[in-house]
Amino acid sequence: MTDPPSHLRNVVEHALAVSAATDGDFDVTVEPVLDYYLGLPRPVSVDPGLRRIVAQREACVGYKSIVFDGTGIRFARGGMGITLDGIAKGYVVDQGLAALRRAGIEDALIDAGGDIRAVARADGKRFWNVGIVDPQQTNRVGAVVRVSNAALSTSGNYEVFFTADRRLFHIINPHTGYSPNRYSSVTVVAAEAMESDAMGVAAFSMDLPRLDRVMAARRAEWLAFSWDGDRRWRSRDLPLVAGEAHTL
Repeated sequence: MTDPPSHLRNVVEHALAVSAATDGDFDVTVEPVLDYYLGLPRPVSVDPGLRRIVAQREACVGYKSIVFDGTGIRFARGGMGITLDGIAKGYVVDQGLAALRRAGIEDALIDAGGDIRAVARADGKRFWNVGIVDPQQTNRVGAVVRVSNAALSTSGNYEVFFTADRRLFHIINPHTGYSPNRYSSVTVVAAEAMESDAMGVAAFSMDLPRLDRVMAARRAEWLAFSWDGDRRWRSRDLPLVAGEAHTL
């Protein structure tokens, strides 16, 4: 694509920065694999035929094969594609908040279904309490996080999934072509929603020690529910006001 719109350039540029910071755990080029899953009748059966096709499409995944320069956005290999589902909604939320601020609004909460951005006056007395869905019982709140002048994004395996056991869902590990099964839900708090959105996706492919290190390097806080929902972990400075979670 030559001369892409500025909004698209901004999103792709940030996506590539997050990919580099996470060693490819966030990668918008998983589109060929995700598109294949989305087109299958559900529930999906993980059989040898599926594995063969996934392996073929996985060969097209790799953010380093995106050529992003002053002339546009191109792919270095055939068969590639990009999906911005893991970052674009966060960008839209950030743009919405910018519009509210230009209108003089000092206290606001934008909720785009999993991606939230809060703004409050800088007097230290105003904040928002945000409920996090329990991934095992989605009609219940599993935790509450206090947010003030920050973004919060939650990703999980409980809304869009392809197999009956939810082991294959809409988040794909770019290194394998399959869904990571360490966590059932990850929440990230960061300065902007585009960052929290992308980092919440990347987190699923990280073990806990690495998750904690990478989030600290990105100045983000986090909360993770184990795959079976029996355990919860969080960063030490996450403003958790309800629910229990262990720190590392």
